[in-house]
Amino acid sequence: MKATIDEPELAEGFTYVAHHVDDDQAIYLLMKLRKSILRVKEHALQIAYDADEAMKRIDALLQRSWRKRGYLPGLRALSWLFLSCLQPILRE
Repeated sequence: MKATIDEPELAEGFTYVAHHVDDDQAIYLLMKLRKSILRVKEHALQIAYDADEAMKRIDALLQRSWRKRGYLPGLRALSWLFLSCLQPILRE
């Protein structure tokens, strides 16, 4: 199974054996792996690999990453910025 990492902004994460990636990168990479596993299942290859178990693990990691990241990660920062810009106007 192969999931090619050819995006320059992600390639540096694979220079070493282990490297931290942020939640967005983790979700993207997990989706690429999920797609590869679906291809393995689609081709019904006769290999000693439990694709269903791999899908369960990938889906669990995706849920964890989405929960940690949140669906609107920038909304809090944007809200604070908006409110701080409104503060001088509201004081008048």
